[in-house]
Amino acid sequence: MSERPIIKVLFIEDDEEDFLLTNDLLREVRTARYELDWVRTGEAGLQAALANRHDVCLLDYRLGDRDGLELLRDAIAGGCQMPIIMLTGLGRPEVDEAAMRAGAADYLVKNGLQAAELERTIRYAIERKRAAARAAFEQARLAAFGAEVGRNLTQPDPLDAILERCAGAMVQYLNAALAQIWVYDSQTRQWLPRAQAGPLHDPHALLGDTPTVVLDVEALARGEPVLINRLAEDPRFNKPGWARASGVVALAAQPLILENRLVGLMTLYSTAPLTEQTLQEMASVAHGVALCIGHKQAEIAYQLCNRRYQSVVENLGEIVFQTDPTGRWTYLNPAWERVTGFSVRQALGAPILDYILEEDRASCARAFADLIARRADTCRRITRFQLRDGSVRRMEVYAQLLMNPDGTVLGAAGSIREAGTPAPAPAESVGETPRPSATPELVSA
Repeated sequence: MSERPIIKVLFIEDDEEDFLLTNDLLREVRTARYELDWVRTGEAGLQAALANRHDVCLLDYRLGDRDGLELLRDAIAGGCQMPIIMLTGLGRPEVDEAAMRAGAADYLVKNGLQAAELERTIRYAIERKRAAARAAFEQARLAAFGAEVGRNLTQPDPLDAILERCAGAMVQYLNAALAQIWVYDSQTRQWLPRAQAGPLHDPHALLGDTPTVVLDVEALARGEPVLINRLAEDPRFNKPGWARASGVVALAAQPLILENRLVGLMTLYSTAPLTEQTLQEMASVAHGVALCIGHKQAEIAYQLCNRRYQSVVENLGEIVFQTDPTGRWTYLNPAWERVTGFSVRQALGAPILDYILEEDRASCARAFADLIARRADTCRRITRFQLRDGSVRRMEVYAQLLMNPDGTVLGAAGSIREAGTPAPAPAESVGETPRPSATPELVSA
């Protein structure tokens, strides 16, 4: 026969006869042993309640020096964690309601009280309190899990580093023996393991030795999670021997969906059976993880595209440029130096007009001002440029506005290419560079 559990009871009661009667009732109970600590005054009772050394408290409604309801409120406000059951000599509904509002776990009438009713009330009060504490702990754990994953997802780190920390959070807060995060390549229909963590993670294992489970991709793409208990017996799992040896019995898999597109999978291996609650907890962060994967993939694609674009631009035969709103160069591709003879470094930050033949500067300034002021959407004109060797060349200039999404004008961008036979050289000596001090700065109209 198993040993009876010991339940420590704090009894705050100023009447010795009621104490003795209650003690006798508890002695009749055979399912548990009750250790009854009797406190006769309200002040001493409050201090004992705040010490939180008991499993339950029985509190008399009427104390000699203090009102029981007042003591109940003070105890709860002061941090008393055990359930408090209010006792009274007469059953009055208004007292019952007041006790419940003040935070009592239950309410009993002393007159006619039986041992079975007292035992059941104490047992239920303790179990409800424990259940509430478990629920509060689970809520706090889930909140901490979401906060940790959310914090990791906002870091400006490589995708693998972010996902490794998210897998670590699954181990810490979801009690995973092994946590994995996979990225799905829809073009090759392959799963790429990007992160693993947990006591059973072997950082030296080859890809083929990684525990995996064959799942229905179409079902995952519909957002359907997977829960497998008795994992070693499931034919979809590739490492039944590993599962038996390491004590792993269950798997939870949560698909990562972004805009109706499967981008990855979170998998969790456990040494204890899993429930739907684990899937719900994984689902609570799945969208954020999917967003991060999508964002990082888009970022990489943009960088690749930008590098390709940059390579194309830098090898173009025509000049590609950008300016600020005042008409100063902010970008020039290498074709600038090949065509004009001036270095890109020398030109950046200088006014456009410094490199245009003096006779054409006024008309170019007006055209640029119209563009910046949005009186024209684009600008295309033939302009004579003065080259570094002193020669002049007719160039076709095409420009359009550069704008922020909010409508702010950033400047202009466009291209410059040779329009025809070079024009006659100006009167300056060959090799003389333009004189910026003689040219006014362009400003937005």
